[in-house]
Amino acid sequence: MSIEKRRYPREETLMETIYFTEHLIEDEPGRMHYPGTIVNISNGGVGMVATYPHQLDDRLWLEGIGELKSPILGTVRWISGNENKYNLGVQFLSETL
Repeated sequence: MSIEKRRYPREETLMETIYFTEHLIEDEPGRMHYPGTIVNISNGGVGMVATYPHQLDDRLWLEGIGELKSPILGTVRWISGNENKYNLGVQFLSETL
């Protein structure tokens, strides 16, 4: 039996999104964009399926969520999976939804 530790209730969804990370590319700041599928969402974060093997604490900017016009910044809190299919738990760094 597990005890639910989430602060906010999650809503199941299958929302396609584009998200990005920021990196130095040839010593210049740049963005790397990735496709993903959000499988659940709350005011505090999302559960997402991605094809890139992110690391814990990677910062991601998610686009196209709800009616928000600007990307939402989050950080990877957990990862599972392998071979081009990774499940991520992403915590928003501010409550924006």
